[in-house]
Amino acid sequence: MQSISNADILDMLLFVEERINTTIERCGSVISVNDFLASPDKMDIFDATCMRLQTIGETVKNIDNLTFIMQNGSL
Repeated sequence: MQSISNADILDMLLFVEERINTTIERCGSVISVNDFLASPDKMDIFDATCMRLQTIGETVKNIDNLTFIMQNGSL
C-alpha cells in the first residue's frame, strides 16, 4: 500500500482551492443560469465548470478516504 503523507493531502487541498478559484473567476460574469445559454462560448464555460466541479468533488472524496485510512489503517 502506498504511504500517504500530510504533504500529499495538502497538495490535494491546494488543487481543490485552485479549481474553486478558477471556477469563481470564469463564472464571475454569470448572473443567471440562463447566461450560460446565451452563446456557444458560454455553453463551453458551463461544460468546463461542470467538469471542474466533478473533479473537485472526486478530490474531496479521495481526501476523505485517505484521511480515514491514515487514522484507522484501512477502509
